[in-house]
Amino acid sequence: MVEFETFTVNADAVEDRIRLDAVGADGAALSVMLTRRLCDRFLPLFINAVEQGARSGIPREIELSMAQQQLRQQREQSPLPDVVLPEGVAPWLCSTIHLEGRGDGLLWTLTDEGEHTAVMALAGDSPRGVLEVFLEMYRYLEWDVQVFPAWLRDDDVPQGEPRTLN
Repeated sequence: MVEFETFTVNADAVEDRIRLDAVGADGAALSVMLTRRLCDRFLPLFINAVEQGARSGIPREIELSMAQQQLRQQREQSPLPDVVLPEGVAPWLCSTIHLEGRGDGLLWTLTDEGEHTAVMALAGDSPRGVLEVFLEMYRYLEWDVQVFPAWLRDDDVPQGEPRTLN
């Protein structure tokens, strides 16, 4: 099992999949392929977990939209470097994703139900950041973005041509 700390999401247009390249604190590297079908199934769970964490007192849609805009601004001002995998890291196909509430965040587990398992602890704004990069990959791959709620989609966001996202 690899505990990863940071990752870069890439669009694999040839395979029509999302590739997640990640590294752990111990330097372990992995490359995970995610199909649209699997992403369409796990993203609603991820979105629900983020929505449950919204502050009370403000209409949920407004609070979540404002928080997402703030996250976008922070990421624009302080972009993270891409994960560059060492030579020879072979991608593996993720078949199952688990999402589990843990204290102040989430534990995200990706597995092929065999020899490969990767986990990432997500706290603070990290779950919304993950949703943001998946939204951008969906747009880039021209997949239907209706799985994402309106507060996240923000249809005024310009459509760029990103090849990698962190």
